[in-house]
Amino acid sequence: MLGDYEIKKIDQSVVYEMISMMIIEQDLPFSFVEHRRFKELLQYLHPDVKVPSRCVATMNVNNLYEFEKKKMKCMLSKVPSRISLTFDVWTSCTSEEELKVIVPAVNKIRESIKYVKGLEGRMQVFKTCVAKVGGIHTKMGLRLDVITRWNSTFLMLESALIYQRAFCSLAFDDRSYSSCPTNEEWERGQKISSYSTSNLYFMQVWKIECLLLQNLSNEDELIRTMAIDMKTKFDKYWSDYNNVLSFGCILDSHCKIKLLKYCYSNLDPISCQAKLKVVEHELYILYNEYVQMYSKETRSNAGLSQDEDVSQMGKSQLDTYLEEANLSNKYHPNLDVLQYWKDNQAQFLDLSLLASDILSIKITTMTFESAFSIGLRVLNKY
Repeated sequence: MLGDYEIKKIDQSVVYEMISMMIIEQDLPFSFVEHRRFKELLQYLHPDVKVPSRCVATMNVNNLYEFEKKKMKCMLSKVPSRISLTFDVWTSCTSEEELKVIVPAVNKIRESIKYVKGLEGRMQVFKTCVAKVGGIHTKMGLRLDVITRWNSTFLMLESALIYQRAFCSLAFDDRSYSSCPTNEEWERGQKISSYSTSNLYFMQVWKIECLLLQNLSNEDELIRTMAIDMKTKFDKYWSDYNNVLSFGCILDSHCKIKLLKYCYSNLDPISCQAKLKVVEHELYILYNEYVQMYSKETRSNAGLSQDEDVSQMGKSQLDTYLEEANLSNKYHPNLDVLQYWKDNQAQFLDLSLLASDILSIKITTMTFESAFSIGLRVLNKY
């Protein structure tokens, strides 16, 4: 006891864990724990604190990693549906290379966030603008991208877009603020920060292959040589379109088998039917797996019997879906494919679960070295 105060006992394991989290979250070197000023700070806060050595800090971080990995595995094992994970070795530096066409817009958004967060007074003015325009959910604050985190630029854009109207209001109220993006730049930021789902995958890769085939006979020798070289690389990475993601095209009710047939026949009419049979066969195999995995649960929840998956004509849900007419782009130009399957879940119990898993796959860059990355999500002018 010291007067009316009691010195709190230190839990050394908690100290080690907090130091490990600090090293991980701030991307600090392990040698940080041996810095003289850091040791002095901890000793000042509590004389009984034991500062780990570099080796101990390394071991603690590894132990924390293993613990979190086990916890993540446990969480994933409880997920009722399948999940898709995308990963790569990007940092923010290399992802900016993919964003180079819209660098002016990204830079303006970055500078806008820096300007607002630079001084407390500016932040207060910005909060006033947020309140003035109204309708902005402020739960997500403004974020700056970090050089060591590959997805931080996209998170920065995502957060800034929420406050777009507030930034425009700030530009009107604060003459010192000169980095407000134009409406066109905001639109570009919106497009680059959005993710496309797997139903768009097949068409984008098919368009690339068609373009390459056209230029194999280009009159310009330079372009023809480039096309030949790129087609060689394309064949290495993309010649066998991932059938699982081709399913995404079929499960888009705008497309189905009809679009696949059109694409395959344009590329190679001779192998068209063989490719279609392979894709359709594998889709039925996957569908039957879902019927086996989820049929009992989905039917009990819906109050149906085991025999009601197959209609009186002996057709499965997948048969029925494929035989129905495609939805017209004219009458359904902005169809949300995930919402479509949610709305039709009662009719397609098992198939809707399969569609949900396939269409939830987000399309991102596989490797930054690849000449045929579709990492910009949507192939548009940006």
